[in-house]
Amino acid sequence: MSVNAYRIIDLKLAAPSFDLWHDEKLAQFLGEEVNLSSDLNSYGTGLLEVPVEILERAIRMADELGLDEDDVEGLQQDIVAAKSNRNEFVSYYCC
Repeated sequence: MSVNAYRIIDLKLAAPSFDLWHDEKLAQFLGEEVNLSSDLNSYGTGLLEVPVEILERAIRMADELGLDEDDVEGLQQDIVAAKSNRNEFVSYYCC
């Protein structure tokens, strides 16, 4: 079995859903749920895949994580988009 690496020709980005540097509690929560250190480089950039169920849990914990309305709305839109495509993960390009 092999894992092929593909050069990205076109990457279409939506509006930012959250900010890993400024939404510190969310970043800490995500770091406990997915392996940020292996997915992102030392500058915190790269491709990150987060399971929909973890994003749903983050929304339920919005007050505890200090998420504002824009963050919650962004995560909700990400979840809806993933589910409409029958995806179990949301892919983020962090830059």
